Amino acid sequence: MDFSNVTSQVTNGVAARPEASEPDSASLLATDFSNFLNLLTAQLRAQDPLSPVDSTQFVEQLASFSTVEQQINTNTKLDQIASQLGGGELDTLAQWIGKGVETRAENVNYRGGEVSFRAPDADKYDTVTATVTNAQGEEVHSFSLDKTADTHSWDGTRSDGTRALNGAYTIELRYEGGGRATRTEPASQFDTVREVRLTDDGWRLFLGNDRSIDLDEVTAIVS
Repeated sequence: MDFSNVTSQVTNGVAARPEASEPDSASLLATDFSNFLNLLTAQLRAQDPLSPVDSTQFVEQLASFSTVEQQINTNTKLDQIASQLGGGELDTLAQWIGKGVETRAENVNYRGGEVSFRAPDADKYDTVTATVTNAQGEEVHSFSLDKTADTHSWDGTRSDGTRALNGAYTIELRYEGGGRATRTEPASQFDTVREVRLTDDGWRLFLGNDRSIDLDEVTAIVS
């Protein structure tokens, strides 16, 4: 099939655009991709119904279509990564590795060690009680906190003295004053950063309890 007429249609009808002074590679690639789509559409309109384009040619053209699309997506992602790395963000976050962080996450993965947490403003109330519940919402253990301590911990012991199973748990704080509960909230938890990784959703911190969190879940960094 003669494509000279088709190419002329695309050139006259679509590709006549003002040239950028210094187009970058992404813009050039996007332009080529747009031209390819218009060329393929014009080809379908102009083909001879009695002698259509061979199916093998269509397969090759569709493969080219997919390759161009993937290349554009890859270049975009690489540009994003290069921008973040170039800004020194990785160097800054690398300093968090080995440091302790306080997080707002409600759930904690118990893996046999102690689970550290904080009870803000505990000294302003008569009593503060920590209640540990499992993923099914069942109470596992409840104990009073020392209001003078900066941090607290749960060692995995259940109310009956047995050891809790590994899994996800929630620690809720109950503040009482004047004989009534005046405040209830999840405990702020502590853990150690063991890895910093750039994911499709941005930077994430991987902690020692096999949990990963977003940067905005961190409320404090401790030594």
